[in-house]
Amino acid sequence: MPSVGRRRTRECSPVNLISKIFPVLLVLSQSFAFCQAVQLVLDSDEYHYTATFDPKLISKERLRELLIFSPYDLFTTWKLRGAELDVSFDQTPSQLKKGLLPFTLEVCIEGNPIYSICGSRDLADPNFFHNAEINLRRNGQSLTALNELDVPPELSRVAQQFRDSLDFFSTVEQRRMEYLRTGNVDVLAMPIGDIDPSIRCEKELSSLRAANTPQSRHHVSRHDWYNCVNSAWQQSSPVYPDDAWRSFVKNFGIREEFKPKAID
Repeated sequence: MPSVGRRRTRECSPVNLISKIFPVLLVLSQSFAFCQAVQLVLDSDEYHYTATFDPKLISKERLRELLIFSPYDLFTTWKLRGAELDVSFDQTPSQLKKGLLPFTLEVCIEGNPIYSICGSRDLADPNFFHNAEINLRRNGQSLTALNELDVPPELSRVAQQFRDSLDFFSTVEQRRMEYLRTGNVDVLAMPIGDIDPSIRCEKELSSLRAANTPQSRHHVSRHDWYNCVNSAWQQSSPVYPDDAWRSFVKNFGIREEFKPKAID
């Protein structure tokens, strides 16, 4: 877990200020502003991030909360108002895609009291549907936390992309749950947003219709069908708007530095 630090960038003494009485007022006001600047520091084995800012413009807590919308690969799992959010990050030389992913039906953490005994995490386990329902509820809580977050106008486009991805893939898991309970393949053929699996995933739907055991239905829905709708989403989803974050840090007077660390 990265460490978070807060420190003043410079100690400002009365002597320093008195020596600057005679320069123009603009320079004096800049000296006061510099003295008031604080830092937010995140450090991990993978990166070092530093943001310097005026706490009168934005608090450390507020900035840290909004870093989820930054173009940096900071955390895989992000906590927001009690909810855990899984951040996806996919960067190529030409573009960046970033969004939120839900908990899949199969997620189960041994020792976490919200889950029953994890077992095999598939339909062969008697606790599978119980634990899967918990994950669907957690996805709903994540979406609520994101919707309740007060997002600055500069970051509204990024926040909307995050909502769209979380809502889309949460629906994917809901559809899988209904299919695994009922065996009705038509559930997985229904449109999800602008993506129509009945058109984009005909081959995978045929495999689902041919699946004749609970285990095979679970496997095909989790891998073949999921990969198909995920591919369709990736092809149509927008890229991360870099100008949004640049506008945000500029308007809030934030100076930042992000340094990836070499991984052995």
